[in-house]
Parts: sequence; C-alpha cells; structure tokens
Amino acid sequence: MKRSVIVAFFLVFFAYSLFSEVVNPDRPAKGLWDFHPKRIWEVDEAGPDLFGEIQNLAVDHDHRLFVADLKHSAIFIFDSRGRFLKRFGKKGEGPGEIREFFGGEQLYVVGDKVLFADRTILHYFDTNGNYVKSVPFPITLKPRAFIDEHTFVSAPATNDRGSKEPSRIIVADLDTGKRVPIASFSPFEKATSTEQNAGRQMTVAIVIGDITPLMLVHASGERIYYGMNDTYRLHISDLKGNEITVFSIPDRKPNPVSAAYKKELANNLGDVPANFLKNIMEGLPPHASFFSDIHVDKNGNIYLFESDPDSRSKKHVDIFNSRGEYIHRGAFEADNGESIESILMGDGYVFMATEDREGTVKLTRYSIRLPGPA
Repeated sequence: MKRSVIVAFFLVFFAYSLFSEVVNPDRPAKGLWDFHPKRIWEVDEAGPDLFGEIQNLAVDHDHRLFVADLKHSAIFIFDSRGRFLKRFGKKGEGPGEIREFFGGEQLYVVGDKVLFADRTILHYFDTNGNYVKSVPFPITLKPRAFIDEHTFVSAPATNDRGSKEPSRIIVADLDTGKRVPIASFSPFEKATSTEQNAGRQMTVAIVIGDITPLMLVHASGERIYYGMNDTYRLHISDLKGNEITVFSIPDRKPNPVSAAYKKELANNLGDVPANFLKNIMEGLPPHASFFSDIHVDKNGNIYLFESDPDSRSKKHVDIFNSRGEYIHRGAFEADNGESIESILMGDGYVFMATEDREGTVKLTRYSIRLPGPA
C-alpha cells in the first residue's frame, strides 16, 4: 500500500513538471548572440519593376525567394543568386488570378507548392509560378500557418465578425473537412470599429504592426507555437492540441510608442473614414506588443522578434531553446539607417526588405550563424 502511494505521488509530480510553465528572467542565460550576417546579394527591382510595398516573403527548398508586392499586386520569383525569374499571380477574378492583396500573411511555400490565401480562396501554384488550382475555404477560417498543402492552422487576427464567443485556434484539413481545436482566446476588440456609414452599419478592422495585440501562430514539424503578443508568453502544443510547454518572460516591459509615430500612422491611414480612424487610434494601446513574429530553426530553437515601432532599422530577437529557456538575445540591423519593412529568417540565412529615406525598396540576402541545439 505504501509503495502504491509513492508511485501515485511520483506520477502526479511528473505530470505537473511536464506541463509547468518555464518562467524566464529577463536576462539570457548565455548572453548576446552575434548572427555574423554576410551580404550574399541585393536587388531593388523585379525585371522592369521597381519594388513597391513588399508584403510577404517566402522561400522554397532550393532557396528561391517569392515576394508578394502589395503595390504591384503581384508575386515575384528570384533564384538563389538573386536573379529575377518571373512575375505571377496578377490581380483579378479569373483562374490563377488573385482577388485581393490586403496585407498581412497571405503567401506561403509548402513543399513544392506556392500558396496564396485570398479572402476565402486558397490559390495553388507550382514553384515556377504556374497556376495549379484554387480551393475555397469557409469565411470563418483564417489560414495563419500550414502543416501541409491541405492542412493549415486557423486563427482570426481580430474579431471582425462581431462574435460574442471566444475565438479559436483550429487545425483545418481541407480534404476531409476535419477540424481539430487547439486553444481558445479573446482577440483584441479595439482593432475594429463599427459605425453607421452612408446609412449602413459597417465594421472596419485595422491591424497596426508592432502595436495591435494579435494572436501569433507558427507551425514547425509536429508542433504549433502560439500566443497573444500583448503578454510575453508562448504556448507549444502538438497537432491534436495537447500542450507540450508554455514559456514566458513576465518581467519584460513593452516598448513605448512615440506620439510622432502615432501621428505619422494617422497620416498614412488618411483614406480611412475619420470616425472609424478616430475610434481605432484612440483604442490602440499606449505601448508596443511584445513580439511580432515567431521562427523555429532545425535545432528546435525558437526566435521571437521584438516589437518596437520606433526602432525601424533594427530588429531585436530573443532566442529560446526547445524547452522554452531564454538562452540568447541578438539583433538584425539594416544598412545606413534604412527601415526594415519585412524580414524572413531561415536556417543559415535571412532576407530583409528595407526602404531608404527616398522611398527606394530593396531586398538583401545574408548568410547568418545560428546557435546549436541547447
């Protein structure tokens, strides 16, 4: 009897320790990390087109780069040496055409396919930019990360549907229709504004990078990484929603948002109706979110990119091992004070889209050094 009690205690303790939160001090255990970036190539045009507004970057196994340009409403392909190959995915409503480039996460490379998430349609292309097919998905789903070309992780960025129910992270299989719930959460309500406009009730959702609290989602291997970025806390689960671990830095303070940045932001959103803009700007938090992107390398190390809207030429990165222990802090910095508009990190490389004071946008590929398994 005594032995069985001891065994039961051990099992309860083991289960608790397996799923207990990893609470990190705001100090990396192994200090600063130098990525040692070395420029490989740099371009500022795609064939005859100068870059406009680079929205998303994605890369395939052959290191070909796919660039979604919001201004040109097109996707560009570059080979591993930075040579322009093709433009595809033009705006339209015909086969292989994209209805709307709306900013945010839309472009993905999954295996040998390039996927573009339109409002309610997933467009498939091969890695040469040739159209394959389009598959509709329900408006209630929002692709945020892909497990394979038919299975994605869905999570709404905002409560733009006006639902009173908690939002959910779901693994959705387009082939079978199966939905696997991962977690529930409450999205940031003040990213939306509902007003009467021209006699009709309208809801406008505006997401401000680095400021608007969002549910961020990343998938790598058999794991899903997710967390609302208005707290410094990240969850890791398997594809069935079983939690593996949670880690946090509770003592981290968010970066402030300057009045100058908010004023510039309001000017850039000048085409939004004034009543909507006023409500959304007043509802923004007075500080930045904690992190703006998640990356996981081949060693299982986790990279959280710090949110700091007033530091445009430098991106700090917190590095955690696969157990969620805070091991390093590093940074990527653009040349000559240029603004980093988009960044894509991979195993041994990083791509940065930057814009200078004259408005010239360029893409640069760097080789980088990553920490080993820890």
